[in-house]
Amino acid sequence: MPTPVVIHVTCPRCGAGVPDLAPGQRSRCPYCKTQLAMPRLDPTRTEMPEVVVADVAGTSRAGGCVLAAVLLGTGVVVAGAIGAAVWSQQRQQAETAQRVTSTLEEVRRAQQSAIDQVNAAQRGARELTRAQRQAACEVRAATACERACRERPEKCNECLPRERAACAAE
Repeated sequence: MPTPVVIHVTCPRCGAGVPDLAPGQRSRCPYCKTQLAMPRLDPTRTEMPEVVVADVAGTSRAGGCVLAAVLLGTGVVVAGAIGAAVWSQQRQQAETAQRVTSTLEEVRRAQQSAIDQVNAAQRGARELTRAQRQAACEVRAATACERACRERPEKCNECLPRERAACAAE
């Protein structure tokens, strides 16, 4: 009976030692999970058979680099999109703050205008009250003068200035 042939294999992908494989046997690397297949031995061949390696993920080392580059590029694009969204939100907040500031300035101007109008109305009311007091004084002076003129017609010309002065002194 022939002695079974056992071949010591190192994973061509990660370099880890793989448990011994017999010809025609399949196995996986315990570290990177690369699938290994040992061909059957042909007794007529004198050279060592080639070990066939199949990548479970379906990518080679170059494919892994491409995948890493794609993932890195995707990360850059996502980071750029997030940065653009944050910038856009900050710009909108700044525009909103500007609109609020402008509106507050308009409200302050309207308040000041209303205060000025109230002050003008109060000044007008004071002047009106003064004019009303003067008119009332004239009426009282004329009434008093008329009474005095009836009682003493000879002093009629003197009574109006005297009554006006008395009224203004009040």
